[in-house]
Amino acid sequence: MKKLNTRLLSAILAAVLFLSCCPVVSLASGGFMIAYEGKKVTEISVDKHEKITVTAERAPEGTLQWQIKIPGTKVDYPVMQTPDRTDYYLKRNFEKKRSAAGSIYVREQCDVFAPSDNLTIYGHRMNSGSMFGQLMNYKKVEFWAENRYIYFDTLTHRGTYEIFAVFKISASVNNGFQYHLFVDMDQEKFAEFVEQCKTRSLYDTGVTAEYGDQLITLVTCAYHEEFGRFVVVARQQQ
Repeated sequence: MKKLNTRLLSAILAAVLFLSCCPVVSLASGGFMIAYEGKKVTEISVDKHEKITVTAERAPEGTLQWQIKIPGTKVDYPVMQTPDRTDYYLKRNFEKKRSAAGSIYVREQCDVFAPSDNLTIYGHRMNSGSMFGQLMNYKKVEFWAENRYIYFDTLTHRGTYEIFAVFKISASVNNGFQYHLFVDMDQEKFAEFVEQCKTRSLYDTGVTAEYGDQLITLVTCAYHEEFGRFVVVARQQQ
């Protein structure tokens, strides 16, 4: 799909929102995804004459969705969020049906649209390696060196994020570092978050983050201790 220029994209969104009075909810591989009246526009393609072609199908209502992809892993999934329902997608798939694998989803307190300074994204560690199962490969610096980039797409842009810290931690409130609570931060809190992540990292990536950088924090289960978590933190490239 050709890259839409800003003026054309704005016109498309304005038209859709005016007619539907429903929020934009996603961008997926191959095209922009917009929800209205319970349907999703799965692709908006533009030819050399800027002729717009729209394809629509039914979509689950009341959801927000984006897309995450990590080359070198099986991670290539929509990312869900229900801001008013805690862990709704923990055991539900994209169609809201019960599923042991659940979905990849953004923590409720995070605002993808603003966006928040740090977006915490959860996924199960499946034995098959699906969902966030292959995040565990980042225990080895050699794997990080070959697969250091995460692609997280929203409606307004396609984001490339570079991993700067990888660590294990307990989800217990007594672990001393409540990483998931660092959402919107002033400069001091941002520096504290980055320092904590890099200090705890399994290896030195030589990469850091500066105040003003957009961050994403990927979290899955780890079994090194009770309530263990494996955390991968990345900063958006400018």
